[in-house]
Amino acid sequence: MQAPSFAVHIPIVCFGIAFPAFVLLLEGPWLRTGDPRYRTIAKRWSKVMLALFDLGVVTGTILRFELGLLWPRRHRSESALPNPFPDPSRGGRACHPGI
Repeated sequence: MQAPSFAVHIPIVCFGIAFPAFVLLLEGPWLRTGDPRYRTIAKRWSKVMLALFDLGVVTGTILRFELGLLWPRRHRSESALPNPFPDPSRGGRACHPGI
């Protein structure tokens, strides 16, 4: 059952990482020209970006649970101290500098 979770999670995360750049590209012309169409489109896509981020968090949490069930010894050894750049192969959250 892990394959459907990955099949949903990976594209969502890719779009969630790319959408901030897209929204910034739309806000640039709005700041230059003052055309309200660019601002309206940017505001609409920012709502989509927020929904994708939330969905990515949920699917990532589900994957974390599934990986913990599949390889319990590997996930038991994680440190109690927070790590800003955890190793994704160890089941930690990947840190994307673009976010």
